[in-house]
Amino acid sequence: MKNIYVLGLCYSHDASACLLKNGIPIVAIQKERLSRKKHDGLITDIDLKDCINYCLETENIDISQIDLVVENSPTIMYCKERDNILGFKKERLLDQLPDNKIIQVSHHLAHAYCAYGLSKFDDCAVMIIDGQGNYKEDLTEKLNDVLVYPDNSESSYIERESFYYFSNGKYKVLRKNLSTVHKSFVRFSGLGHLYEIVSSYVFRSRFDAGKLMGLAPYGHEDTAFNMLEIKNNSEIVYYNDWVKNFIKPNRSDNSLIENFQEYADLAMKTQNELERASLAMAKWLKTVSQCDNLAYSGGVALNCSANTKIIVDSGFNHVFITPPASDCGISIGCAFYGYLNILNQSKKQIDYLDYLGKNYSDSDIVKALTDNNDKVNFHKSINIFKETAQLISGNKIIGWFQGGSEFGPRALGNRSILADPRNFEMKDKINLLIKKRESFRPFAPSVLEEKAGDFFSVAISPFMLLTMSVKNDQRFKIPAVVHVDGTSRIQTVNEQQNSRYYKLIKEFYNITDVPMVLNTSFNSNEPIVETPEDAINCLLESGLDAICLGDYIVKKNS
Repeated sequence: MKNIYVLGLCYSHDASACLLKNGIPIVAIQKERLSRKKHDGLITDIDLKDCINYCLETENIDISQIDLVVENSPTIMYCKERDNILGFKKERLLDQLPDNKIIQVSHHLAHAYCAYGLSKFDDCAVMIIDGQGNYKEDLTEKLNDVLVYPDNSESSYIERESFYYFSNGKYKVLRKNLSTVHKSFVRFSGLGHLYEIVSSYVFRSRFDAGKLMGLAPYGHEDTAFNMLEIKNNSEIVYYNDWVKNFIKPNRSDNSLIENFQEYADLAMKTQNELERASLAMAKWLKTVSQCDNLAYSGGVALNCSANTKIIVDSGFNHVFITPPASDCGISIGCAFYGYLNILNQSKKQIDYLDYLGKNYSDSDIVKALTDNNDKVNFHKSINIFKETAQLISGNKIIGWFQGGSEFGPRALGNRSILADPRNFEMKDKINLLIKKRESFRPFAPSVLEEKAGDFFSVAISPFMLLTMSVKNDQRFKIPAVVHVDGTSRIQTVNEQQNSRYYKLIKEFYNITDVPMVLNTSFNSNEPIVETPEDAINCLLESGLDAICLGDYIVKKNS
């Protein structure tokens, strides 16, 4: 029987490619992992040759074997009319395919298909919340008989939040929240946009929403003003009075230190408003859809604290939060849209793990090591799990490189930096010497699933997408992974999910009686490492004590 291959492409920040084989994602890669430029991608960069070749080579096929390509750009006309708009012929790898094998899908619908396709639900409600999607004029969904806010929206309005019902691979749009495109530094026009603007105010970058979530617990909420009001049907009206209270945007390298408490107070207010509004939207969707299942995606779905509230209080019995919820997941959604909606294939049940990168062979690793023989020394361990656990328990900071890389933004034990959670000083040491980032930022624990309930309020969280309270009598045991508010963004690990990572944590548990390690992404102010060469470079340029490449333990030469 012939295999069906669908290629999904995202031309945006966090540009990416995904290859679907018979309805299952088998390989995917973000452009930044190959170019080594954070959030790499532009709306006019509609080639992604390196990402496509990465996928094709991993599966050992060529472009002619692709049955369908589905692409998304923030401005879809760049895909449809690229030569006319750009004013010149932009050659790309896809030119080898006939035009009828290349189609487009709009942004939020691609997010929705990513959430639905990766979930185990046959039918579910889907909620998408992000900074912005496509313009109304570019939408590939029909909005007839759909609730649209505002009802007088024009073609230049842009997607902010979208709500769907999915069943048997098909979808129905339930609601679209649109807004004008505000380039203002202060004026909110959507829930994700609110978070982006405040992130820019505090950190000088809209991509630093994760930092804002980490800063929030240091703040004290000002109840004298609101950033938004929730109306009937969970319609949200945004207020911009915050600029009267906060008048010191980050404009210098010292601003964060000088205005730390003000920024923390604003972060807490923003986080609380985000939680309040996203929960209201989820409750509205539950009431309208009358569905037991929710699949949730878009950049805001990476907000762990808000996610926990949605799971607990939204009324849905089962909630799936998409691991690659940011724009990188658009390529997966594009591929699912093509497979399910265009090719009319049946949905497959997927045990999604997010390890969609290529596997590097022992010979790949040895070549990278021998190429750096003058800089590193290495040996092949007879028991990599025990030896690494001993290093970690001895307060060494280790880069852990195993199998295929994680596709989404969270390191889940294949491209991770690991350390001892018992050491109170470890958080500051890693932030300063390795991650080279702000001292307030917390680190996550990766904990044996069967032991998670001994330490945390809820036991299952395989993708590091939820925030859990740490039990009071356990906090002193793991100070490096407990945030200032007594919570942790946990990852639970079982043997089926990641056997090598599980065995390592188990060995650490045998040595220390603590069933977890500190886990952060394997990088140092750059994208997560992809190749053995990237991992060696990170070792050489940071304060890492050693790295583990497969079964090889590698250290810098003295």
